Amino acid sequence: AAAKYYLGLCYYYGYGTEKNGRMAYENFAQTANERSQAMCMLGLCCLNGVGTDKNEKIAFKCFETAAERGSNVAQGYLGKCYYFAYGTNKNLDKAINCFDKAAANNDIESEFMLGVCYQEKRQKEEAIRHYKKAAENGHKRAKNFLEYFQLSKKGISDNNLERFKLLFSNGINMAKKDIIDFLYSRRRYEELETICLENKWFSELTDKYFNDVLAWTSITKLQTYDRTIKWLNKAKALGYNNADDEIIKANEKFKKIELMFG
Repeated sequence: AAAKYYLGLCYYYGYGTEKNGRMAYENFAQTANERSQAMCMLGLCCLNGVGTDKNEKIAFKCFETAAERGSNVAQGYLGKCYYFAYGTNKNLDKAINCFDKAAANNDIESEFMLGVCYQEKRQKEEAIRHYKKAAENGHKRAKNFLEYFQLSKKGISDNNLERFKLLFSNGINMAKKDIIDFLYSRRRYEELETICLENKWFSELTDKYFNDVLAWTSITKLQTYDRTIKWLNKAKALGYNNADDEIIKANEKFKKIELMFG
């Protein structure tokens, strides 16, 4: 059983041989009932569609069984199932319970996920406490979150704008709003359009145009309309599925503005 489990790891990760998902899955399946680690890896195969069809419900059951049998790694994956709703309904409290158990056994990823959970619960200080603990043990994303919190206290400026952009590219989605609000408040519309097109922030940019368009349409009405339609056409070309609906909304919006301002 042990040999089959380790052979499965070799095929899964490509240790000493080429990666072979099917062989990895088969070896894990053959020993899953005897080894909790194999049951956990079987769940990972089902979650990612490695050597078998992707099936989140089966993955959840595998992680649940392996966790019950004492696999700390499976406990962490079970927490992610509850957090991301893989094969079950999202349940933040159950996710925290799983991550707590895994983190108590030095699972650094689960420590980080505790920070994510508490941040979602709007318990910022508790979130920072877990991020700090994960960062101290080398977790890169935890370090990025901590840096974001430090920068956000000072506020975004020209001096740290590029750092906010880098943090967003590293998975700190909260930085997106800071970047959009900063560029918009400075009326740096071309730069705003460029970054939104690069990152496909279509809905965010559309909201900003439409929410405040009445405030400055008397100054740049024709330019605003032309730029909005031009931008939405670019978005359409880049695959934004709602571009046609947004173009219709834009035309209706500007017709109303013309009636109001002449």
